[in-house]
Amino acid sequence: MGVPKDRFQKFRGELQNQMKTCQLSAYALARLTGLDPTFVKKLVAGERNPSRKTVLLMAKEFRDYTSLISDSDVARLIKASGFPPPRNV
Repeated sequence: MGVPKDRFQKFRGELQNQMKTCQLSAYALARLTGLDPTFVKKLVAGERNPSRKTVLLMAKEFRDYTSLISDSDVARLIKASGFPPPRNV
């Protein structure tokens, strides 16, 4: 049967790339988004999965945090999650 594939593997990789670009730790990203630090740490580690709301919140905060993150970076993060993008993007 094997281990189930991580549906959010691409999202986690993109999330880690954007965190690195912004020089944000999981704790700093949690503070920025208002999410629980333990949840964000486990999300990055693959121990938790994001909701669509969480993905869109993180995307918005990355875009607003620095000009180093472009709209295409944000779109790539959302696409990697497998969730549909918001209508207003």
